[in-house]
Amino acid sequence: MFDILAQTPTEIVAGWESNLWLAAFLVCLGLVLILAEVFFVSFGMLTLCSIASFVGGIVIAFNIGPAYGISFIIIVIILIPVMIGMGLKWMPRTGWGRILVLDNPRPADVTGSGAEEGLESLIGSEGRTMSMCRPAGMAVINGRRYDVVSEGLTIAADRPVRVVEIEGNRIVVREVEGEQA
Repeated sequence: MFDILAQTPTEIVAGWESNLWLAAFLVCLGLVLILAEVFFVSFGMLTLCSIASFVGGIVIAFNIGPAYGISFIIIVIILIPVMIGMGLKWMPRTGWGRILVLDNPRPADVTGSGAEEGLESLIGSEGRTMSMCRPAGMAVINGRRYDVVSEGLTIAADRPVRVVEIEGNRIVVREVEGEQA
């Protein structure tokens, strides 16, 4: 217990420096293990080892002094997301990452717009609403059911409508005036 009193101040400082180097080494080891967790499937074992390494480094830093401990906590909090982000950025460039991450499709391979084919032929067609359109509802047009949208006004059920516009898969209808249900 009184061994510290027998040491000279330079020996005490040298002991702190070696502990500080050990704490820094443990934190760096934890960062490397976190980066390795991104690249290798370890089912969380690398993460557990990195957490143990971080805790060990921070405990050693707090044994040196509270300022060192708080500094190490701040460093760990900042560098963990940085290392994970770097790993996720680098991973698709590795051989293993190319297997896991899909490439973007080439523009020549992408066909269609996602819109149903042939809806443009409905413009001007007439039908009847199956449900109230406020503004969305169902209508039968040319003997087929469609999801439709009114131009903004509510249209009662079983009313005659006319298709006035097609926007992708959106069929815009307007009530036909002058006809009764």
